[in-house]
Amino acid sequence: MPPAKEWVNQVPLQIKTEVVETLSKLPQFHGIPDETLIRIARQRSRVQVSDRWGAIRMLISNPCPIPVVDDRQKPRRPLRLPVPPPRLTLIRGGRISR
Repeated sequence: MPPAKEWVNQVPLQIKTEVVETLSKLPQFHGIPDETLIRIARQRSRVQVSDRWGAIRMLISNPCPIPVVDDRQKPRRPLRLPVPPPRLTLIRGGRISR
């Protein structure tokens, strides 16, 4: 039996194979690495999770936004053409004497 110090904030989650099959079909978690899912689950629930499926299960039960990089290019605004400087007119003359 491991010492009590090793079990602090750790929950041994047991997930059935049917649940793993269901979780693996969720497309929103496909592109996210395991380390990211585990880190977000740990930050959200303050419990150390050891694998991807436990992290996904915790994120489903405690929903939170997951920051993900979007692969699609964002539409860019068209650049404005350079505006020529206003035309300055030369006023001929000198100082006005008083």
